[in-house]
Amino acid sequence: MESYDQHMLFSSPARNNWFYKQIKKTCNNKVCLDIGTGSGVLSLFALHSGATHVYMIDSNPECCNLASNVMHHSGIDPQRYTIINEEFNSNSLKNLKNIDVVISELVTSNLFGIDLEKIYSTIKQNDKTRDAILIPDTIKGTFSIFKNIEMFDTIDAIRKQNKISGLIKTGVEEIDRNYSYNKSLFISDFFVNGRYCVRPFKKSDHSDYVHLLKLYDYALNSTVDVLKNVINFDMHHPDINKVWRTSSNLENGDYGAMLIGTLSCSQIKNSTTHLMNQDVWATYFYKFSKTSDTINIKFDHNKSDFVFSSKEFVQ
Repeated sequence: MESYDQHMLFSSPARNNWFYKQIKKTCNNKVCLDIGTGSGVLSLFALHSGATHVYMIDSNPECCNLASNVMHHSGIDPQRYTIINEEFNSNSLKNLKNIDVVISELVTSNLFGIDLEKIYSTIKQNDKTRDAILIPDTIKGTFSIFKNIEMFDTIDAIRKQNKISGLIKTGVEEIDRNYSYNKSLFISDFFVNGRYCVRPFKKSDHSDYVHLLKLYDYALNSTVDVLKNVINFDMHHPDINKVWRTSSNLENGDYGAMLIGTLSCSQIKNSTTHLMNQDVWATYFYKFSKTSDTINIKFDHNKSDFVFSSKEFVQ
């Protein structure tokens, strides 16, 4: 089994606009906590929307520096935010005020590689965060099974490219009218464990983006089965079974699988859902061989990723 993740487009207009709408509805005059701050764009959304204070936590010092640069460049009063460079855990909350809203961009198509259960168990067990609005608070995962596996060669080629150019935008009109950035704020070669960790906002007409959209078309046009809502994760009750089995009448052979996550906020009135397959960065592709009527999907903690098999997993 091989997995191919697309981290090049760290932010997309579709995802940013979804987060911004939820944040604008909830963060005015509120104290917010941004877990996995990254570039700091969600914290900027919260501060622009009237948050009284935002705590920004990220375990990577480069991300903290990047977020600090974004805040400074945006002219945000330093008294309105606190950047904390550490892994999020119960100790992280000791010196914080009571939190009204928890925002997290930790959610990727990997879903459980960042130990969502532990993060949200900590949130729900702590008096300072237990009653906070969570953005997002529900994830559903669907796997689309497709035939066109030649696309994986193209994915590998695109992953090796590393280009940042031009004016950087979030894709959120209200934000882009008030703030602007260029590539000098960002890190062009930044890897963690061999994966792109920071990939800033990129122009929607960038050639990489166009190529990746074509890959979507290849996959979607050759889809032969859809495993709907295989994964259901409720952040308010963060327990989940990580082994799924499904019967399929597909003929045996080699297939690709595309994991598509759906984000939602059940606590926010009239909130919309967000399909993560609108974000090229947030789609993982898997290659597997089907040799029996049963397709097994498991989250493997050792690999920190999903694995597919037609054989029974050894528990």
